[in-house]
This record gives sequence, structure tokens and C-alpha cells, in this order.
Amino acid sequence: MWVSEQLPTLDWDRDGLAVREGDDHRLGGPAVGADGRMVAPFLVDVRLGSAVVQRDTAGVWTVLGGAPDWEFPGAGVQGAVNDDGSVLLAQSGRNVGRLGLVSAEGRWSGRTTTFGTHDYGVQFSEFLDPDGSPVLTGQLPVVETTGRGGWTQTSRLSSYAVDGHTLVDRPWDPAESAELSDMAAASRDDGASVLLGAQVMQGEDGAKANVVGWFRPAAGAPWTPVEGFATPRTEWVNDVAWVDGTWIAVGGGRASFSTTDLHTATVWTSADGVNWTAAQGPFGSGAVGGQTWANGTCVLPGGDLLVVGESNENAQDRPVAWRFTGEQWQQVAAGTFAAEFGSFSSCTNQGDTTLVQGTSSGRATLWRSTDGVNFEATTLGERGESFGTIRVIDGGYAAAGTRSSKGLQGAVVWLSEDAERWRAVPVPSARVLSGADVMPDGSGGLVVATTSSASPEVWTLANPGELFAAD
Repeated sequence: MWVSEQLPTLDWDRDGLAVREGDDHRLGGPAVGADGRMVAPFLVDVRLGSAVVQRDTAGVWTVLGGAPDWEFPGAGVQGAVNDDGSVLLAQSGRNVGRLGLVSAEGRWSGRTTTFGTHDYGVQFSEFLDPDGSPVLTGQLPVVETTGRGGWTQTSRLSSYAVDGHTLVDRPWDPAESAELSDMAAASRDDGASVLLGAQVMQGEDGAKANVVGWFRPAAGAPWTPVEGFATPRTEWVNDVAWVDGTWIAVGGGRASFSTTDLHTATVWTSADGVNWTAAQGPFGSGAVGGQTWANGTCVLPGGDLLVVGESNENAQDRPVAWRFTGEQWQQVAAGTFAAEFGSFSSCTNQGDTTLVQGTSSGRATLWRSTDGVNFEATTLGERGESFGTIRVIDGGYAAAGTRSSKGLQGAVVWLSEDAERWRAVPVPSARVLSGADVMPDGSGGLVVATTSSASPEVWTLANPGELFAAD
């Protein structure tokens, strides 16, 4: 029979580490010494340091000591007990490692060995504005320490364009967008476009993120700064689109930059691309401690705007969606998608059909509707297989993804004529990669962006139209 044991409470002044309400924390792998003590690293995912707790032979847990702040939060820690009672701690992650010693009395020795070069690795995200002026962005996490275990993490973006079969650096346009930590963009058929992103600023009260952006009425025209996003909250944007005569952006925010503050979905709309207004609606969670996110937007058959996302209540992720009826925003009834657990990541339109993408009970899933009321779900792939955002291409659909089943592991391009039967086309790399996104190359092929923990790769698939048939 299993019995729960009481772990010691960490004290910030005594241990240099403490757990605040809402902090994710865990024990690392335990080790047992010759004296019968069990020791285990104690980690708080939002802190740079770690502690070591010990259990004596009577079953009593106490704090032994800890390791000082390191270069990034949540690094894994392993421990081993030496014959003299000291504990050797090994940390590693992001291409760098550290060895250090906590004495039997709980003192950090100060003698450490580091190895490797700290390298977060550039990660490719989705193509910006794939239907307009596509740009591939690379994200490089940047951690800045603020003292007493505090830190902020932002993303430094790099910008690339695909020129034939070559990936080339692309100047930021407008130049001010180089300062953003994330971005979303969309274009109309006439060439008008909107670019939005989060700008992180440091102030006396710490970091803060605001949504900023620009609009231009035609390709190559001057950019005009947008208005209407100023708020005392910290906010981000996840998606922007031109939908049925309205610019719409979705994202969310919280009271401060702290990850312990509750997150609430936010929707903004604009008639002209310059003046934006935050929509009023039931975008928050009705549960105590609940959070919501808005991830994608499109239009339902019949013309209603649709926003899809997720909520987290009582440590359970649930898909959530909102629709605008022309008068007000309403949350879509939970049973509409027949998915109790999971999330929605994006939505798109193909003719008179609306496609909503996400996960249901841990499986990649696609929901489709031709009437805006009833949705039919299709499970995508097998367990262990992931799908990036599904793109509408000539002759069918495509998505970048990852396959780690049937003895295979690596990036693939998923192809389908009907979005129901899919064929996985492996990316022929010698490295283990994850699929990030795909877009047409303008010549009947696909550009495939992949990423990994070390460095990304970009491939082209020349003949997707010949490969649509499902296995």
C-alpha cells in the first residue's frame, strides 16, 4: 500500500528557494547513501536554483541544502551520494552542463565544473502570412536574470525568405518589427496586410509585454502604426486574419508578466486595419483558478466569426470556442465538438467548409462543418504522431509533422486530398527533426520548415500532387 509522505517546506531566506502558489515543482531522481539516507533534488520549474531534500531512516524529510542560480529555469538535476555524505549534483540542458557538490552539512562547495557552450538553438515557427508575403521566423530564447532567483524569458526573432532552393536573410519590414518577441500577420487579396506582435519592455516593476503592429493598404506601401492595443496588462497575439470583411486578432494576456498570474483569452477586431478594439465577451474561465487561451480564427458557414482555443480548469485542458453572431460573442456549447479534453490550435476555411484543428484526449484531431452547427471529428494519424497547422494547397491539404511510431522517428509532410485519409512523406534528413510548417513554393512544390533541439533545416518537396493517395 502506498502512503503519502510530507515533504519539508522550503524557506527563501534559509534555502534560497521557495514554492509560491501555482508554481510547478517536482523531485528529481532519488539516490541512497551508505548511511541509509535518501536524497533527491527539489526543482521549481520557474526558478533558476534548486534544493536537495533528504529522508532519514525514520522517514523524516528535511532540507539538506541547494545549488545556486543557474543560466535557465527548470534545468534537470540528478544527484548521487558520496561515501562522505556529500551529494554530487549534475545539471544539464541546452547544450551546457554543470557539476557541483553539496556537503554533508548542506553547504554548496563553490567548486563547480561546467562544460559545453550555452546554446538554446534557433527554433523555426510557422510561416508568417503564408498566403501573402511569406516569412519564416526563427526564435531564439533569451533569459535575463533579475536577482533572488527571478528571471524573464523572451524570444529574439530572426527573419528569412525562401529564394528558389536557398534560405536567405530577410530584412525586417517594417524595421521596427525586429524588436518584437513574437508576431502574426495576414493579407487580403488586394495586398493590404497587418503585422502584429508583442513588444517586451523592462520597467521599474519588471517586464511587460504590449501588442503593437502596423497596417499597409497594399504591397510595398508605407506602414502605418496600429492603435487600440494599449493596456496595463501584459498581452500577446497568436493569430490575425482578414475574415468576412473584418480584421480579427486573437491571443490573450494576464495582469503581469509573471506566469503565476491567470491567463485570459482576448479578441480584437478592426474595420480598417489601423484602429483596433478589444471585443467584449465570455472569454474568461468561469472556474476558480481557470485560464483560457485564444489560438486561431476563421469564419463559419453562414458568416459568423469563429475563435478557437483552450481552457485549463482543475489541471485539465479542454477545447473552447467562441462565435460572433453579429450582435455579441457567445461561447460555443461544449458538446458541439464532442471533445471533453484537449485543445483547439487553429481553424481555416476551404470553400463552404470550416476546419478546426487540435487535439482530443491526446490525439491529433480535425473537426469539419458545412453548416456551422454540426462538426464531424477525424482522428489524425496514430499515437505518437503530430500534425502542424494544416494548409490548403492545390489539390488538397498539407501539414508538417512528426512521426514517432512504427519504428520511425522524424519530420514528415502529411498530404491528403480530402483531409480524412493522410499519407506521411518522411523528410530525408540524417538528423532527428520535428516538422514546423509547410507552404507552397510557387512552382507546384512545398517548402518544409523543420526544427530540432540543435539547429533547424528547410527542405523542398517537388511533387506533392503525385503523392496525395493515402497509404
